[in-house]
Amino acid sequence: MGCYDVSLRNIIIVRNLMIVDLSHIVWRGASYIKVAPQGYLAHLSNIIKSIKGGTYHPETGWRIPYDKPSLSLLEAALANYHLRYHKEKQELTTRQEGFQQKISLTEEEERAVLKTVEQLHLQRYSSNTVRSYRQHLHLFFMANQEPLSHLNREQVERYLLLKIKEGKWTEATQNVFINALKFYVERIGRQAIDFAHIRPREPKTLPQVLSEQEVMRLFKAVDNLKH
Repeated sequence: MGCYDVSLRNIIIVRNLMIVDLSHIVWRGASYIKVAPQGYLAHLSNIIKSIKGGTYHPETGWRIPYDKPSLSLLEAALANYHLRYHKEKQELTTRQEGFQQKISLTEEEERAVLKTVEQLHLQRYSSNTVRSYRQHLHLFFMANQEPLSHLNREQVERYLLLKIKEGKWTEATQNVFINALKFYVERIGRQAIDFAHIRPREPKTLPQVLSEQEVMRLFKAVDNLKH
């Protein structure tokens, strides 16, 4: 609940035939108000996104933070609709461990990749680095369902864990991805995300040492004592 008690009410405000269900949901440990219109509601996305923390996710639908200020803003925006409140709390589980790939990047994400590439060129990064950073950002944005303004450490960690569990990334690849995202976040996104804790440890390998027999074979293979 946090510091607020929203107390979703079992009442109906009737001004429009359109019904909008408001439910208390818990998803990934956080409380939200799920907004579910029973039909097409024009400009719903603009209404939700105008509320801080309001967004859409395939597993939750449209949602806003579970607090009084957010609920008041939503009620004001939907004052002419038939609002139906549900008190029962519903806990949602994540349907899949990985990320659902999008069909294409959003306009915001395309601009972010373009601006990152332009900044890399301005700072005279090598063509290989530009190509690698662009590819990593594109793949990450394709897997990320949240707006870039909501980018946070949890999303980065989930993406990294998925890649590590798939066994497709080496420590070097992980470092390149972190470098690419760090460059975007600090130079373009202007966000504060700490990347130090997700840097992979340098792999420790024992030195290759010749056995005594191998050393003797080397000595015996040399005819000239000076050699």
